[in-house]
Amino acid sequence: MLPFLFLMTAGVCALVPMAKASSIDLMQQLPKEDKAQIRKLSNGVTIFIQENPFPASGVALRVVMQSATHESAFFSLDTSIDNMKGIEEFFLSCRENCKGSTRPEIAPKEERRLICGFHSTMDSLLSRCAGENLAVIAVGDFSANVMEAMIENCFGALNFQVEATDVKMPIQIGLSSLPSGVALHVDYPIERSTLNTYEDLKESWMHIFAQDLLQQRLERLTRALRENWVHPHPRFIFPVHGFALASEGTSSNVLSFLLWEIEQIKLDGFNENEFLSVQDRMAYQLHHLARNSSSTESSKIAAFYADGFCSGREHLSYESFVHASEELVPTLTFAEVKPHVRKLLGDANRFIHIRYPETHKSRQLTTSEIEEMVEKISGLAEFEVDAYYEEDDIMLLDTPSSKLSSHRKGKMLREQGACILKINHSDSQEPAAAEEVLQPEVAAEDVQPEVDLFQTLPISHSERETISFIITNMAEKNIFELAFDKKKMEEKGKRINHVHPLRFIGHIFSRHDLKKNMKRIKKSSFKWDAFMDGVARRMKEENSKNNLLMYVSGFAKSLGVNPDKVTYYIQKKDWEGLVRYLM
Repeated sequence: MLPFLFLMTAGVCALVPMAKASSIDLMQQLPKEDKAQIRKLSNGVTIFIQENPFPASGVALRVVMQSATHESAFFSLDTSIDNMKGIEEFFLSCRENCKGSTRPEIAPKEERRLICGFHSTMDSLLSRCAGENLAVIAVGDFSANVMEAMIENCFGALNFQVEATDVKMPIQIGLSSLPSGVALHVDYPIERSTLNTYEDLKESWMHIFAQDLLQQRLERLTRALRENWVHPHPRFIFPVHGFALASEGTSSNVLSFLLWEIEQIKLDGFNENEFLSVQDRMAYQLHHLARNSSSTESSKIAAFYADGFCSGREHLSYESFVHASEELVPTLTFAEVKPHVRKLLGDANRFIHIRYPETHKSRQLTTSEIEEMVEKISGLAEFEVDAYYEEDDIMLLDTPSSKLSSHRKGKMLREQGACILKINHSDSQEPAAAEEVLQPEVAAEDVQPEVDLFQTLPISHSERETISFIITNMAEKNIFELAFDKKKMEEKGKRINHVHPLRFIGHIFSRHDLKKNMKRIKKSSFKWDAFMDGVARRMKEENSKNNLLMYVSGFAKSLGVNPDKVTYYIQKKDWEGLVRYLM
């Protein structure tokens, strides 16, 4: 029966590449992109155009704007080349926004997706955006000359009233396009850098690791405080600058927690397990991209160019990047990344952006109040090294004899109702109780829906089709037929190994035909055991990263099942019980 163990691979089991010593000459020059047409228009706008047949007739469009203050906006559209009207409307929408227009009738909501480092009215970003800060990207199954003419006709005549500057605005306070909650951004952006050699690429990856470690730590802390952490857009493979979305009553307190956590990172750094978790995930994703680089979908290539434009990698070959990175990333060490964490978290590199909802009721923080908060927290962190506090004090800090992880500190602070720093703007100087700050009582009509994190988990159309193919074939073919299709099934399985297991299961049980096929698979112990082995392995991997429970609410909602039941099976690590429940 051993030949049929390949079905585990055809399911969702991960293929994590083994770490190996790099054979790359770090002084070797990196190949430049030769498949894409990259040029600047007369007004400074950069255009990227590449013909790509995957998927057939598919088009991936991205328009990226980045200001000198590290704010950025992404507009994206994935469609068919047959949808010329939709493509023209998308370009028109982006062009009007580049002029500073915010008229809603210009932007078709079902096609246009605004993705920002923070969400605000476009005028605030575009007032600091020059032509050199704008890129238009088109990748797909089309005529490059026709697409280039369309882009140049739409964006070539744009007139920019400002010049690109290096003026930095480290603290910004304004309004948000989000309907509820205060968006709190504490960002440490990676400086743009041109990649010429493999040594440059290695240096870039160490900066990326530092950024990813920071983003994950801030996300865990925010969730420990029972607030939302928002990923503005799905990640390519690079970390996304997320932000905390807090209620108006808790926003100043949550901001103080975020600033305090960063000070603790400066003092204690990250631990090696955090580093290894990031390295394993990056290595796996790169392994998947490298194996499929010859048939990469247009949306992934477009996302790569968009990120490259913002980070200085705009002229780097996609295939060269993923293959070289696949070899470099497993060779990085924790010791090599540490100095990059210290460099990233320099005070001069800190940007604090706060966006209140347009209908906000609370008084906004001021720049001077935030500066005072930063100064107090920084001073308290320095004082902490020599100080000792009892557990019932207003602050729960590390002591030389009792060091706690930052994640554990956040949990203890929440559980004991401690408050690191409360900035009180009322007439009374009495500090509010932490539990009141973190969980204010609000009227039922003021309660706002939580962000559906499950829907942010990426899954492409082709990945959905691949999953459907695997489940259908496992259900309809007998084990002898499957044995003959072993190679084909294995290749299909490898293409969706990276899909989050809840996304994988969610797609299956959201379709009546696939759900019916699962019942057929259940009747064969060989098929069922192979399927469950794959699912269990991926669920264990994501559970070890605390990367399951946060998606339960959206997962359960999408399938119309009880979230408490799903949580029960996950906490029990009863993966088979979960699948049986969904059947």
